[in-house]
Amino acid sequence: MAWTAVHKNPDSRHWRERLIQVAAWLGQREEELRQWRWLAAHGDTAAQATTVTMAASLARPDVIVEMLSPAARNGTLNNKNWKSLIFAYGELGQPDKAVADINAALRFRQSHFLLNQKAYLTYQMGHIEQSLAALQKSTRIYGSIPDIALKEAQLLTMKGQFPEAMAAMRAAEPKATLSDVNFWHLYAVLAWEINDHKVALAAEKRLYLLGAADQYDLQRLIMLTQNSKPQAALAIARQGWHQFQLPIFFFESISLAANQAHWGALAKLLKAIPRDDPLGLRRYPAYWIAEARLATGQKDSSRALTCYAQALDISPGDTAIQADLIWLLIDQKDETRLRALLIGDLNHPGNLRNALISAAQVMHRPQLALYLQNGKVDSPDAILNQADILSGNDLRGGAWSLRRQVAVGMAQRIKQAHKDGGARP
Repeated sequence: MAWTAVHKNPDSRHWRERLIQVAAWLGQREEELRQWRWLAAHGDTAAQATTVTMAASLARPDVIVEMLSPAARNGTLNNKNWKSLIFAYGELGQPDKAVADINAALRFRQSHFLLNQKAYLTYQMGHIEQSLAALQKSTRIYGSIPDIALKEAQLLTMKGQFPEAMAAMRAAEPKATLSDVNFWHLYAVLAWEINDHKVALAAEKRLYLLGAADQYDLQRLIMLTQNSKPQAALAIARQGWHQFQLPIFFFESISLAANQAHWGALAKLLKAIPRDDPLGLRRYPAYWIAEARLATGQKDSSRALTCYAQALDISPGDTAIQADLIWLLIDQKDETRLRALLIGDLNHPGNLRNALISAAQVMHRPQLALYLQNGKVDSPDAILNQADILSGNDLRGGAWSLRRQVAVGMAQRIKQAHKDGGARP
């Protein structure tokens, strides 16, 4: 009867309301929605709100768009309904129409909420420049806040504009609180990228003290503190090893402990590895080097030699390990093993060459030391080192000539410096 009455009198609000009541009794929700839509379309504000609520429950985003888009475009829609409208456009796969409605609304009034929504939607659509422009406009109008600065900096980072990203973060830093963990994460990364290590250290320390530092934060913090505060770096590395069980933190820990002659900490770290060694730490030369340095620190030369041999067995061509072994043999004055190591190609670079030269001197073989230094006498330090070799082997005349050569060169540089303006060399 209600449906017939509406059919015969389509403009009757009374019978449409009765039909809504009957449809609700019978559970005919689509019919109920249809009548609410009619009332909303004919100026009933309350009916519009009910229609939107019912359309959401019935998964009818098309109805939501029909109800809310006109108000959105004339700038009268509230934020709550904007969320419903944007969600509905998303369900329909029409984010571009949501952006169009937002642009229309922004012509009537500026809105922090709408600018953020536009930034989000355009980012999802792959329009990075539009998204960035919306965020920057929000910052210009409403000031810099951590949440917006974070998004702006992320987009600038995607474009490789690290200084600009850092500038956006710096503007919001005074308003950032301890709870803005994501802000401080990116702040630390950007400071590291632009080589502002002082700022990076401050940000990483904040994350560390908050207990919010991830493995990459801890790695950067170790690098930032290992020279100036090696004890702190060791504590951070040990925490990283305890927390993440990653080899990088284990090897950082044992290296820092050995460099600081912290034998107790080093021994504890090495002994903590399970017998089955699930991470395979004993397969790395660094493990055996640490064992060798611990043995050396404990005056156990025999074990140190065994550990160095184990390290060389894993990495035979590692000149750093060979150099460490040679220095150990020099300290022990073990000429037999030194002679064995000196067999073969002697044209080694860097640290191994220096170790071999010292070994040759210990063995009273000046000609070998001079041969090893051949081609390395182009600097005053190298020339003076060669003079020391000659002097220590009763070749004082040659040593005097070399030292005189260095002295003449220094005098000439001093004279030239005075001619150039009196600058001190």
